[in-house]
Amino acid sequence: MGASDWLRSIWQDRAAFANRSALILWGLKDIAFRRKKLERWKSPPRDADVSQFEGSGRSLAEEVPGRVVEALRSS
Repeated sequence: MGASDWLRSIWQDRAAFANRSALILWGLKDIAFRRKKLERWKSPPRDADVSQFEGSGRSLAEEVPGRVVEALRSS
């Protein structure tokens, strides 16, 4: 299964997570997952808490570990 297939399968199964809380950590400088994708992931069937990281890309735990921990603790 390629990455696109895997991501598609997660999106198709999103209803399974509808009654669970969610925290989305999103690096706004990620070249693959842009803001448009974030808006899609925030959409129903559930609302999610979102922490956006303006100066970071995909490797948030490496780029801004303190901010990631802070977001996890405050959620």
